[in-house]
Amino acid sequence: MKRAVGLLMMFCWVGVSGLTARVAVSEITLRTVPQELRVRPTESIVIQMKAYGQVTDRAGQPQRVRIRRSDAVYSLSPADGAWLSKPFRFQGADDEPFHASDNASLVDLIFDRVTDATIIQDCVLFTAGHRIGDVTVTATLEGKRAALTIRVAGDAPSRRTPETANFAAESASADPYRPLAEHYAPFIAQETWFHPKADYLARFDFDKNWYGDDNWANADTGSSQAYVYYAVMETETHWFLIYNLFHPRDYSDKCVAGTCHENDNEGLILTVAKDGGRWGRLQAMETLAHNNVYSYRADRQVGTGVHDIDGEVQFGADKRPAVYVESGGHGIFGVGDPRARYELAADRFGSGTGVTYRYKGKAERPKHPNDRQVGYELLPIRDQWWARTNQAGRMFADYYTYAPYGERPGIAGRQIPRAFLGREMGANMAKPFWGWHDDLTRRKKVLATGQWALDPAYSISRALTMPQPFAVEYIHNPYLGFDRVGQAPGREGASSGGGTGEEVVITARSAGRVSGDREQFDIRLEADELLLVRVQDDTVRCVAEKGRPALDQGTACSAPLPPYTPTGFRMDTLDGRGDVRLLEPPSAANGFTATLRIEDSKKGSDRYHVRLSWAAGAVTPGGDGGGSGAAERAAELPGLSLPVSTDGSIQTAGGAEGFFDFQARVDGTVELWLRGGRANLQVISGDFVKQPKCAFSQTLPARPASFDLKRWEGRGDIRLLETPGAANGWTARIRISDPGSGDDLYRFTLSWQIGR
Repeated sequence: MKRAVGLLMMFCWVGVSGLTARVAVSEITLRTVPQELRVRPTESIVIQMKAYGQVTDRAGQPQRVRIRRSDAVYSLSPADGAWLSKPFRFQGADDEPFHASDNASLVDLIFDRVTDATIIQDCVLFTAGHRIGDVTVTATLEGKRAALTIRVAGDAPSRRTPETANFAAESASADPYRPLAEHYAPFIAQETWFHPKADYLARFDFDKNWYGDDNWANADTGSSQAYVYYAVMETETHWFLIYNLFHPRDYSDKCVAGTCHENDNEGLILTVAKDGGRWGRLQAMETLAHNNVYSYRADRQVGTGVHDIDGEVQFGADKRPAVYVESGGHGIFGVGDPRARYELAADRFGSGTGVTYRYKGKAERPKHPNDRQVGYELLPIRDQWWARTNQAGRMFADYYTYAPYGERPGIAGRQIPRAFLGREMGANMAKPFWGWHDDLTRRKKVLATGQWALDPAYSISRALTMPQPFAVEYIHNPYLGFDRVGQAPGREGASSGGGTGEEVVITARSAGRVSGDREQFDIRLEADELLLVRVQDDTVRCVAEKGRPALDQGTACSAPLPPYTPTGFRMDTLDGRGDVRLLEPPSAANGFTATLRIEDSKKGSDRYHVRLSWAAGAVTPGGDGGGSGAAERAAELPGLSLPVSTDGSIQTAGGAEGFFDFQARVDGTVELWLRGGRANLQVISGDFVKQPKCAFSQTLPARPASFDLKRWEGRGDIRLLETPGAANGWTARIRISDPGSGDDLYRFTLSWQIGR
């Protein structure tokens, strides 16, 4: 519908534009909305371009008038100081009318209306970068130029709406198909526009309720944490993985005739052949964009059917299938499709701004509309949505009876909701996957409403030509009543006996802080026969020396295993029928790696829960963590005591009377507290600090000195907040603020001269 309206308006434009006199551009100006030319780092402001021309009034006098124009070309100086979205029509109450002649014809009036509704896109969204200072925006249109300078300042008034909702880490999943969904979880390049919060990936209850008819209103205040919904179905020969991307709004800069609506849910389906390996082999990817399905192949044997092949599947850096998502309407295309405005190799959105997401097992927030590598969490559709379809409430609407073509299995005697409840703009227009349809196959009576995703084995067998063997009878499809667990990866169908030697790498999720004075690292695995487990930092590496590979069952930690010998280190087996032994505790000799062995002698696999724990914020006195009594001496400083190196492995400043060198991978905000020869690290916000290293050339002086902080690496801010003095006990305090998603390497040197 929305596309038809757009085509009609474009026809009107083509039909009348040639009949209307065109006033030449004599001047352009730029203004910000609001008008204050100061913006906080990573926050946004609207820039509007106004075009003017000269006309002759009835008295024959020249008159400056505002005229309708788009297509200005924008540039930034410095080029990396900010980001600009793609253009859009001004959304507020304009302060200056466009020129309209007193003797305008009907054609002129039609032209004005059509131009206003479809053509004029006179604004861009300016988002400040991390750098403090001035950024000049220049616009060029028909040979005319205009510029304005925006000051990026930390003390500028914040225009960001505070979020009223926050979600804790998800509990460990018992879904046997979860590892498969995690393995193939796609890389997502999400374009952003003038309302970025409506483009960010969200969960349906992002505002902490299950009402569909208040999501438009709550788009700004709800959580921007990133989630993707999933479902898995299985036949004898294939797995089918469905991913749903939910947004609180389908929006546009011209919301007319139902082109916008409350809630939005598009998605994709991956077809994975069971080839004897643990994860199978991806053969095809289908995406949904505005009731049209697009087909991409990862196997050259996949051929056309009712659908053509729209391209090849491309993969992100982590070898996951990559998709592009439009801003506003959120249609999904394979990266590499001509309709996808994202270049994978260059990591660049051709339209201006966008956020890239990848699966991390945690729901991160984009820090700005052009963020990168934001982590998302997976949520099971069966538990989150499907379980609520037979409940009264304000989540679903428009119930119908599923009636598939091809004598395929249905949902016996049950009505299911075709749409999410929505009232703003278009009513009840966003659909869960069992309400989706593909215009082409529905028109040809090949697939009925809901059948593309409810019956993916049959639907892809009709839409494309698939290599054989290809079974269409389900082992597992709980939405159609097939609820048996079949060959979930790492279970019945995994290889056995003799040892695979396959290494499974698990990144522990954050479990949040635990009560008491100990940190915990909870290893939850499904193990079979003989498994060697090595834990370093927040990473668990499992090698199956005999039996099937390990399967993660919710490994999490309150803190990573520290880069020093922890005090009071202990291993406890909380669940599991077999023998679990600690072969080697963490130490400097093994790179602070804990090694354990799980031996499961009985037939089949079993779930194991092994807990590693150690004293919080302490190092071994007299050990490699900083010398005798380090734990006690550090108690008066905030944070965790760091081991101090003197082995010269860190680059030194050289030439100073004294210096302190530091490097670490930081994601968030941390503070360093230095006193004497001690260094403590405190996480203010964000994730764990990884791979910290530090070194003193000599102890920090307890007398007046001049200090200089030199930054060597890091995309964010490094700032000396306090210099040592008698008032603070001769303590230095340094803050590192990382603005991007994911961690980055930070390195600096604090040097001093005594007597200056």
